[in-house]
Amino acid sequence: MDKGGLTKAQTFAVKVIDQEGDTNVAPTAITLDADPITENVQGGVIGNLTVTDPNDPDGVA
Repeated sequence: MDKGGLTKAQTFAVKVIDQEGDTNVAPTAITLDADPITENVQGGVIGNLTVTDPNDPDGVA
């Protein structure tokens, strides 16, 4: 039901396509630089996060 009190009923089908062997695996080897943080610097880099993606070349998002 929407804000105006209106509704709609409809039958629909959902098809799930699961490609065998195509599983999304969590990133591994997650590291954060141990560099010092400079205070009072606007827009300064506070660290670099690095990961290894087992699903490469999909990349990490």
